[in-house]
Amino acid sequence: MEDQVLVTSPHHQIAQLVRDIGKELKLNVVIVDSEFEDTVGKVKGILADDPSGISVIVSRGATLKLLRESVPSIPCVSIDSAEYDIILALDKASRLGERISVFAPPEKIHAVETAARLLKLAISIHPYSKWGSFYEQVRRVREDGTQVLVGGGDKAASEVAKWGIKYVPLLASEITIRAALERAKDIIETSRREREQAERLRAVVEHSHEGVILLDEEKRFVVFNPVALKAFALNSHDVLGRPLDHLSFKRSLVELFAEGGEKLGYLHKTKDAILLVNKVPLYCKGRFKGVLVTFQNTAIIQEEERTIRKEIYTKGFVAKFHFDDIVHASGKMAAALAKAKKFADNDCTVLIYGESGTGKELIAQSMHNAHRRRRNGPFVAVNCASLEDSLLRSELFGYVEGAFTGASKGGRAGLFELAHGGTIYLDEISKIRLDVQAHLLRVIQEKEVRRIGSDRVIPVDVRIVASTNDNLEELIAKGSFLKDLFFRLNLLGLHLAPLRERKEDIPGLVATLVHKLGQKYDKEIAFPPEIVRALTQLDWPGNVRQLEYLIERCIVLADDEPDAVRIMQESVEEELGKQLQGAISPENSEDASPHVTVTVGTLKEMENEIVRKLSTANRLTKSELAYRLNISRPTLWKMLNGGKRSRLN
Repeated sequence: MEDQVLVTSPHHQIAQLVRDIGKELKLNVVIVDSEFEDTVGKVKGILADDPSGISVIVSRGATLKLLRESVPSIPCVSIDSAEYDIILALDKASRLGERISVFAPPEKIHAVETAARLLKLAISIHPYSKWGSFYEQVRRVREDGTQVLVGGGDKAASEVAKWGIKYVPLLASEITIRAALERAKDIIETSRREREQAERLRAVVEHSHEGVILLDEEKRFVVFNPVALKAFALNSHDVLGRPLDHLSFKRSLVELFAEGGEKLGYLHKTKDAILLVNKVPLYCKGRFKGVLVTFQNTAIIQEEERTIRKEIYTKGFVAKFHFDDIVHASGKMAAALAKAKKFADNDCTVLIYGESGTGKELIAQSMHNAHRRRRNGPFVAVNCASLEDSLLRSELFGYVEGAFTGASKGGRAGLFELAHGGTIYLDEISKIRLDVQAHLLRVIQEKEVRRIGSDRVIPVDVRIVASTNDNLEELIAKGSFLKDLFFRLNLLGLHLAPLRERKEDIPGLVATLVHKLGQKYDKEIAFPPEIVRALTQLDWPGNVRQLEYLIERCIVLADDEPDAVRIMQESVEEELGKQLQGAISPENSEDASPHVTVTVGTLKEMENEIVRKLSTANRLTKSELAYRLNISRPTLWKMLNGGKRSRLN
């Protein structure tokens, strides 16, 4: 329910003013028109029906005092008459009679006496604080010849009216009422802000991944969040409000607070876990106010780290290829794959030898995806030759903020950290300089990295697969590669033969690449068998990568199969300096054209007749026929239509 302001008032005029001002201030006001013990009973009844409904009580005099004693948990605001209000009431009474009596609570007697002296009035003061004393004072007023009674509320007015005594209410002015209600509103708004802040803090503590424990200055537990309760196998009623020494049976808990002073980032062992703990004593203006302890279960830290690594993995560090994706027919490739599969499901370092374009990364990705544990982690590939020497170390091992000029704010994790739980593939390992080789050797040996500029080591669980197309033993002899690093990397060695030594793989590779690239560019183009046979005769110094580039070029540029054949021939001649001799000659083609006879005439007439007869006999497309005759399609069109003579080659 909305925060309510309970106002007690023995005067109907005051009650009406309270309603009007409360509406203006947008307050939810509840008015109780009684005093003393009656008011206390009514307020307790309201609170019993809705314990959190009343936020502030506004009352006066003795009633206010009784309410403060009876319901101390609710803030109270006084609405008593001010000195100015008392002066006004006494002045009015002096004009109604000479013998004046004033009903006043004990705390107002001094103010009434001061106002009477200022007005030079002789008055009788009748103090009261409960119903018994109130009725006793009413009897005295009746007996002492009072002509005018000031104060006491509507009940006093109704009593003295029976005896002809005039009555002047001692009312709080509108200014006083407004000030009291504004004060009540301030209390409500402050309380609401405090509740919201407390709720936010409670949510932070309750839903924190860290355990949070707070002792007050008397070493009583005032905060013990669910994570902490679970860590020490306790219930909230076991600890909250209880002193630390009452939990002596939880030795690991008591030991958390055994040493004084601040202590950050230390390990604390419990029965079931190892905790990473921060402990901070709390002071306010130099006075001790308690101890705050936060901690994390190291097992959960590792699990969250794995989750983060997996998130990074899903954003790009992923191995796409598997052993089943590797097309091969040769015995050499089959033997290499068999060895790679044996290497896959362990954590030993692997060094892959092979020329550029032989599929070293394909093998590395396949080994990663075949590892039962690491396949769910990241696969981070690094081309060591593509990074400058000055950048490679920071990329591999990371750095802290301020480690060097241009370092990113907050520092940066290295690729080894990002590969945690997975595989890092170091291509062209021979290209890294000696000082980075030394750091890499330490990472392999110690399984930990230290960021540039940091004095803290970070454990990493990474499988290393490296590759090279250089002879590392020759580099060792020249002093440009560390022997120890070579031995570490070459624990499991794998050699991939170049394509020229496994030409049996070429037909399958061509078919696979044509299909894949045809889908990519939305084209249905195939190479005739004679072209595929011709491709198998070439040495392919760029290996599979060169073959793929040439096929992609053909598919991008060609509109149909003859186009693709011509472009392939031109590409091979350009890239490899070889001819596809006889690959597309009519006698080698399954659909070679038949012999034709022509009538002797002019050269132009015979050329045109040959073209027309070949076109009819072979049922070739114009593009195919132009290709067979080694002429352009516009020239063919002119010859078929009796146009300008074109010389046949």
